[in-house]
Amino acid sequence: MGLLGEIIMRKTMILISFLLFIILSSYSISAATYTETFGGSVEVSFPVQPNPLTWSSEPSPDSSSAISMTATTATSVNTPLSYQFNETSGNAGATDSDWQSADTTYTDSGLSENTQYTYKCRAKDSSDNIGNWSSEVSVYTHCDAPGDAEVTIHSSGLDWIKVYVDEPNNPSTAECYIDCISGGATDSGWISTRENSHFYHNFTGLSQGTEYCFKAKYRNGDDVETSLNSNGECYTIPEPPEPPTDFTATTQTDTEIDLSWLQGIGATHTYIEYNSTGTWERGDGTELYNNTGESFSHTGLSPDTQYFYQAWSYNSTTGLWNDTYASDSNTTNAQPPVNTSVSPTTWIGGSNNVETSIRENFTFWQNGTSSIDITIGVNSTNFTFQDYATWSTGGFNQICANFTTDTWSTETNIADTSYPFSTVLKSGFTTGNFNFGVRIWMPKTLSKESQEEEFEIVLAVSEST
Repeated sequence: MGLLGEIIMRKTMILISFLLFIILSSYSISAATYTETFGGSVEVSFPVQPNPLTWSSEPSPDSSSAISMTATTATSVNTPLSYQFNETSGNAGATDSDWQSADTTYTDSGLSENTQYTYKCRAKDSSDNIGNWSSEVSVYTHCDAPGDAEVTIHSSGLDWIKVYVDEPNNPSTAECYIDCISGGATDSGWISTRENSHFYHNFTGLSQGTEYCFKAKYRNGDDVETSLNSNGECYTIPEPPEPPTDFTATTQTDTEIDLSWLQGIGATHTYIEYNSTGTWERGDGTELYNNTGESFSHTGLSPDTQYFYQAWSYNSTTGLWNDTYASDSNTTNAQPPVNTSVSPTTWIGGSNNVETSIRENFTFWQNGTSSIDITIGVNSTNFTFQDYATWSTGGFNQICANFTTDTWSTETNIADTSYPFSTVLKSGFTTGNFNFGVRIWMPKTLSKESQEEEFEIVLAVSEST
């Protein structure tokens, strides 16, 4: 056989081998490669192509609970072909598909929000020639957009607002963006700061009396964003209440000063302190009043004493105080003179048929009043007498020139009778102990026994009206 005949024979054998392989493949021979060597080799491909299978559309989230995918359409002489999808992470809700005849798409549903799932796919032909798995692809489900109730104002101050947004599922792989939609505050940007199961952000440098509104959105572990929530959460930074107005301290008596005011705008309470000196910080005085009214009587005070008052406004809802205060002061009335001591009855002279007198001495405390009323009474039925008053800061010898007196008529049977007269203290008298004496003259006709009858002189002192 010549060289040409040998070449023709070899080529013929290769062709026969290839045709034999094709025939045997239709009977489910699953070898990937068939090789027959006649001075060379022939490589035969696997019947299902491509192998491994590839993705026509990689897994992609449809929502927070579903992921869809599409495999490349495979080819084989043994039709129809089937496709299978497998989830490998094992995370909650994941499901593998069965063999799907001629169906290259698959949707895995019932998944968890913001959770990563991993998928692969493969194909087989009608002769059960099963191809290799595709490459694995991992993807996160979407986050659900925050609900309106999930965006809240946590706290606020005079120039700041702290906004809370509820966490989505798997918050460690998510981020939040808080958008100030009105008021002019700077947006938060994408944040991952969390506390108490909330994302949060402090908006600072804000203005009192301005309304600020906020919306929020999430993005998942693949940085896919949600929409903003529907309705903004709004808050107006309150202004401090204004101080009370028409704050007045009015002296009523020597022991009482009445306070009155109009509640400050924006206040729920008025807080009042008093002190013995003016101007102090809140808390450094003595608390007197903390309530919702507009008047108060300060009683139990010391006479002739100045009291200082300061009043602040407070709002119990916002917790805010006003920065300034209302103030006033006043002085209690001087205390009326007080009779502090009465000496025993003193006889001057004393024998039958000799003109005699008795003198009653008193001491009272004068607190600076300009006029007092003095009442003298005698509880005896046996004497007819006249009397006059004397005063002294040391003795009882001079007529009280600064008294205006009424001379009393001679009367009998004057038991329990009061004889009043008034006096005006000299200019310049203020406060101190003053002695006051009453001398009563008895006629000579009285017997000594009668003169020695016990009786008393009663003195009452009060402020003039």
